[in-house]
Amino acid sequence: GPFCEEPGDPCVSQPCLNGGICQYNQSGYQSGYICDCPSGFLGHNCEIDINECFSRPCQNRGTCIDLPNQNYNCRCMPGFTGKNCEEVIDYCRLLSINCLNEGLCLNIIGGFTCLCPRDFTGEFCEVQIDNCGSNSCENGGTCTGYEDHFKCTCPIGFEGERCELDIDACLFNNISCAPGTLCFYDEENQRPHCVCALGWTGNTCLENINDCEINQCQHGSTCEDGINKYSCYCVPGYEGPFCEVEINECSSSPCKNGATCVDLSGHFSCHCTAGFKGKFCSFEV
Repeated sequence: GPFCEEPGDPCVSQPCLNGGICQYNQSGYQSGYICDCPSGFLGHNCEIDINECFSRPCQNRGTCIDLPNQNYNCRCMPGFTGKNCEEVIDYCRLLSINCLNEGLCLNIIGGFTCLCPRDFTGEFCEVQIDNCGSNSCENGGTCTGYEDHFKCTCPIGFEGERCELDIDACLFNNISCAPGTLCFYDEENQRPHCVCALGWTGNTCLENINDCEINQCQHGSTCEDGINKYSCYCVPGYEGPFCEVEINECSSSPCKNGATCVDLSGHFSCHCTAGFKGKFCSFEV
């Protein structure tokens, strides 16, 4: 103004980045403005792109790829699918597998296997076996032939007449996975493995992951851990999922009789016009 009576507008320089909305602020900040950031960004000028991969959302050794706008993508290991690679692929249904000779299709990590009846073998139970001469023992079993029958000695994790049954290796090794989890036998390392549900970890999936170790709670708020999530409890004057929004206590126009409302952290102050006093300038002098 001609007499420098009007305050300058710091939003003219468009300081808010990444689509943030600049708002003039008189609460005491040196910058004189605050930025209302879109989802996926934070910081005074919305300059920080939130990395959604910090919370390690991808399960079963999936690779997390951070994307814009509060998104991420999980690149799953073979045999797993779902947003967080939490689902085991049902290959029997997906590939419409038809095991022959009354064979039963079973899912395994990364594929499927046909559980064949006696005297049949092969990928789809299409081969009729003849004692040890036709490799009747499956899954690495050792065959001992007799005059009119054979006997298979099965490796750990398998049982049955031809070692065709993939038994619960966790129970076999006295490992009890938590309810709702899956147990698989790692043939490469020759040990059972519990596939945990989201939010759980540990050898038997009984440990609750502390989601507050890496959180986005702001402005002195308190983080409370949950199951595969956390909650931010805000101090007075802030709100939002991460307490990222400063509440404007002047929005309800609490000051009366033409007084000027000044928004402060967690409260407000009324600058009364001549002739009025009180917290809300509601009393005449």
